[in-house]
Formats: sequence, C-alpha cells, structure tokens
Amino acid sequence: MSNGRARTLKPEILEDERTASLSHEAYRLFIGMLLVADDFGNLRANEKLLDAAVFWARETTTSVSDLTQETIDAGLVVPYTVRGQRYLAIRTWQRHQRIDRPSKPKVPGPEEADKSVAESSKSLEQQESQEHSRDTRETLARHSRMIRDSFALDRIGEERKGGEEIRASASPDPTPEPAKPKPAKRRPNVGPMPADFAPDAAWLDRVGVLPDLRPGLETKFRDLAAAKAWAYADWQAAWRNFINREVEFGKLVLYPAATAPRMPQERFSGQERLPGRVDPQNRATADPGGFGDSVPIDDGELADLFTGIVTTGVTHA
Repeated sequence: MSNGRARTLKPEILEDERTASLSHEAYRLFIGMLLVADDFGNLRANEKLLDAAVFWARETTTSVSDLTQETIDAGLVVPYTVRGQRYLAIRTWQRHQRIDRPSKPKVPGPEEADKSVAESSKSLEQQESQEHSRDTRETLARHSRMIRDSFALDRIGEERKGGEEIRASASPDPTPEPAKPKPAKRRPNVGPMPADFAPDAAWLDRVGVLPDLRPGLETKFRDLAAAKAWAYADWQAAWRNFINREVEFGKLVLYPAATAPRMPQERFSGQERLPGRVDPQNRATADPGGFGDSVPIDDGELADLFTGIVTTGVTHA
C-alpha cells in the first residue's frame, strides 16, 4: 500500500492540539496514514487495508473505523467519495510535506469527489487556509516585536556611548603617536647561474666528495641548470642540494675526511709481502691457513691491487 517515499515528521506535531488530543491508537493510525498516502496526501479509507498496513502485528482495542472517525473529528483528515469508493485526504499535507518529483496519483483526489462531499472538503480547506493565515500573522507580529525591541536596545546603547564620548572629549586627550611605517619586504635576487659560479671546494672536502668525481658532478649540475632554466638566489645552496640528492638516490658515495681512503704517503720498498701468496719453491712447508711463507711483490702489482680496492666503493654520478 505504501508508495515507498519517505515522509517528514516535524517537531510541531507534538505541540499540535489536534494530534495531542488523539488516543494512542488513533495517533498511530494518523502516522500510518502519512506513510501510506500517495505524493498528494490521499489514500483509501478502507478499514481492512489500514488495519493490515498499520496494525498488522497487534490487535486494536478500538475498531479501525472508530479510530479513523477520531482523526476525522480532530480535523486531521477529510473523507470524500469518488464513484462509490471512500478515500481520505490529509489536510495539512501541502504545508508539512515537500515532494520534489511527485509520482502519479495512486487514488483520485478530492477535486473528483461527489458534489456534496466536495463542497464539504472545500469548506474545510478554506478553514485550514484561514488558520494558516492566522498563524502567519502571529509569527510576523512576533518577529516585528523582536525587531522593535532590538532597535530600542541599539538606541539605548548609542545614547550611552554618546555620553561616554562627551565625557571623554572634556578630558585632555594625549596626542596619539604616529603609526610607524612597516618595512618593505625585500625580495631575494633570483636569477640564473652566474658565469663565475664555482662550487665550494671546502664544503666538498668536508662532506667527502672525492676530487676525481667533482668535475663530472659540476658538469651535470650546469647541464641541468641550463636545460631546466633554474633560477635561484643562492646557487651554493642549490649546489649543496644537488649533491645531497645524488647521495640520496644512490648515485654518489661520500667519503668524509676521517674515513676517506687514501694512497700511502711513502712508496713501497718492494719487499712487502701479501698474506696468502705462497712461495712456489717452498710449497711443501706452506702454512695451511694461507699466512705462512710468502713471496715479495713489486710496486706495480701492489699499486694495482690497492687501486682496485679504492675504486670498488665509488659510484660515479
């Protein structure tokens, strides 16, 4: 029986004398009428249909016919008949329900009712319109009184303020200090890379960038600045950020001054021995652990070995 549309229940329904005067079961029936009515506030007045829709899970102490008559006597619904069929129209439907896209009527409206019933319905609608107009006038009058009271309070406040200003003007007013102008904000001198830009060598030494890697890093930095039209106020800071990004992305390995690998200060004497190189003429007495007799190596062989160790941990950008 329900058309599946949500309905609106306003808090005013608790303050309405007509709904407040209903019995508990009649009040429940009226709420059910709001839910089963079509989008124009009309529904069938068949007692069996109403009983099945509203009181399907319980027995009523009063017949549905008497409960329906109670809502009619309270002026909440208007009965009408169309071609022998009985219907009900909720009187305050247009005032309390807002349907944006109403569906087609489920039942005939009061405008199609028999003549005698239609006249009765029309008189009830006129009475409802008069009550609505009276409520509107009372609301406007109440708002008007509130506005007048607000203006009166504002006028009293202005008079008090004016008296205070007069008393203040009678006393000597110290000369106000002139407002200090706010210093203008200086915009940093942003521009392209200067022609004489040179990376800070001391900073490179401190963070541990190997000298043989610096020319390639500087060339890459200059190419990126030219290709992407970089503009900075502090190009040394931009250079430091570039080096930090290279390290962050794993393109550069730093060797701080305390841990950087360095070549020996003195040349090898040529008699140094490396562990694990066994004298080929004394293999029978060689140490099984690889640290026994060894053969001397020359400077070139040792230098090549040391160079391989140094270059292993350096990743070129």
